Amino acid sequence: MKLYKVKTRLLFSIAIGLISVLLYILIEGIEPFKLMGVSNILYALWITFRIIETFLFFSALSLTITSIFVLYTKHKSRKINISLTIGIIIILIIVVPEVYIRQRNNIIKKSEDKTLNTTQVIKVYKKAIYRNNKKAIATIAVHPNLPDSIQENLSDSKIMEVRRSIAWDTKSQEILKKLSTDKNWEVRQGVAGNKLTPKEIMDKLRNDTNKYVRDMANNTIQHRE
Repeated sequence: MKLYKVKTRLLFSIAIGLISVLLYILIEGIEPFKLMGVSNILYALWITFRIIETFLFFSALSLTITSIFVLYTKHKSRKINISLTIGIIIILIIVVPEVYIRQRNNIIKKSEDKTLNTTQVIKVYKKAIYRNNKKAIATIAVHPNLPDSIQENLSDSKIMEVRRSIAWDTKSQEILKKLSTDKNWEVRQGVAGNKLTPKEIMDKLRNDTNKYVRDMANNTIQHRE
């Protein structure tokens, strides 16, 4: 196989990409023909995207490796440098976001683990803050082993989702009192839905300016009675 020829390397890379797609489909148990009738359009689009991504990644990887091999055997040319550059760029475009997404999901998964001790919870909390992972911060904010002082600080977070999460699950009366006057109605609704919210706060929320907050407060009071 004359790999120093661009056409040969491209055909070889496409073949590797197609084989990789076939293996991906077999491993994941995907039935391509059934995707046409999938009612969940987003799922079908996601699977299609993953298949295209798999093809591009392994094709680019193959093109990069063969180009490096050709350069190593001293068959230097402008076309080889171009194909090598294109291959590396495609790999980076696919790999970098994938790594970011995996790290993000990993932190979220860890934040949901209720078996973590206080030291582990603080470690996950710091990672979530460092990466500005809003979902992980909102989840870890109500972890049973999170120190009260950290939850107190998070109740002043600029991230609405974090304050809302705390409003629904916190056991702190002081935090509930503070969040009951939050500017965002979703946070106040969380306070209204918290089973530990004091009666005097609940009475105020029954007259809130937002209908959803009033309804939640009334519903919670009815369940208490």
